[in-house]
This record gives sequence, structure tokens and C-alpha cells, in this order.
Amino acid sequence: MVTDRDLKKAAKASKLSIFLILFGVVFMLGSLFYAAYKIKNLNDEIANLTKARSKLHDEINQKNSDKADLENKINNLKATQQSIFNFLATITKANRVKFFGPDINWTKVQEQLIYMKPGKRKEAVLGGIIMSSVGITFRLGEMSVQRGFDSSTFIEYVLSQVGVRIIRHRTKFLSETIMEQCTKVLDPRPGDLLFYKGQVGNFGLFYLTPGKATGQGIAIGALGLSVPCVIVDTQSFIEDFPFLGYFRVIYPDER
Repeated sequence: MVTDRDLKKAAKASKLSIFLILFGVVFMLGSLFYAAYKIKNLNDEIANLTKARSKLHDEINQKNSDKADLENKINNLKATQQSIFNFLATITKANRVKFFGPDINWTKVQEQLIYMKPGKRKEAVLGGIIMSSVGITFRLGEMSVQRGFDSSTFIEYVLSQVGVRIIRHRTKFLSETIMEQCTKVLDPRPGDLLFYKGQVGNFGLFYLTPGKATGQGIAIGALGLSVPCVIVDTQSFIEDFPFLGYFRVIYPDER
């Protein structure tokens, strides 16, 4: 026989079941809403990442295009320099101007100079080479394209054209003054100087590239009446003139 107490227990159990069902439904709905919210955020993040990836892809393509354009310009500049060097060698040969010595590998020298970093140092090197190609006269104590140069005035003139000033002293040879105003080094760079003790005073040249192992490198300068201004491998006169050292020139854009 069902008593009132049993009915009350059943009613109470029924209410608890309904509550649990409702709670479960609410929890499930909440979970679904939360999942939908997270999915939306993930979709938004995926969309943003897709846009970023597309933008990055475009930037990479642009960078590659810019790189190719820059490489093309660099190659054109190298080719232009090569043409100038070849032209100088051709016209000096045609006009019988002694541009470089017979033991110079001109192609190898060109390759090393072409890859020099642009700047005042390279301007000085190229300027000296161009001046040597026109057959500059050797004349002791002179300093002009028309009248000529000696080794030290040639150095002073070329340096002055790129903003390097040599302060002269009345009581000293110009070669000594130049050496004093530069720093002696063991590792020369193209555009630095090298000096030798001559028969009367000292003489200097612009260092260009390494040369034969028995010398101090390939250099350019005004050497004398028989060799006014020429590119030489210093091994050719190492036995006759004591080497005084390499001297570093600090160009205006290197300070």
C-alpha cells in the first residue's frame, strides 16, 4: 500500500530528476555556445593568419623582385667598369702609352678592383689608373697634369682630388711628410700607400692588389723618366730599393 510518505519521496525524486535534466540541458547549451564561440575565434584567427600569409607571400615576391633588379644593376655596373678598364688598356696600347708592366695580369687586377666597395678609396684608385693611362710625364717637384709629377706629388694630387689633404713641411721631403701623416700597417688595402728608399730620397706608390710573392704587391705611381706613371708588380725592383712599409690612408668617408 502506497503511503503519503512514499508519494512525497517520489515527488521529491521527480523534482530532483527534472532539476538534473534541466541542469544538464543548460550545461549542454552552455557548452555548445562556448564551443561555437571558440570555433568562431579560431575561424577569425585562421582568416587573419591566411591574410598575413598572403601579405607575407606578396612581400617575399616583392623582395625577390627587388633583389633580382638590384643584382641586375650590380652586374651592369660591373660590366661598365670592365668595359672602361678594357677601353683604357686598348687606347693606351694603340697610342703606345706604357699603362702596365708586361708581368701584370691585367684581367686579375681588374676583377679585384671591380669588387672594391664604392667610396673615396675606390675613387682614388680609379683616378690614379685613369691618369696613368694618359701617359703622365715624370718631372721632379712638379704637380700638374700638364707639366707632370714625381712619385710623391702624384700621390698628393690624387689624394687631394678625393678630399685627403697632405700638410707639407718646408724642412722635410714630401714623401716623409706623407708617411708621417699616415699609419704604418701590415695588411694593406687597395688605395693605401707603399714606400721605398730610393737613390735620392724615397718614392711611393698606390697599392692596388696582391702580386707575386717576392714583392709587396701590384701598385701604381710615377717612378721615373723611363717609367713616368705605370702599374707595376713591385717584385721587379725589390732588390734595388729597400721597402719602407705599407701606410694606411684614411679617406673622408672612413672617418
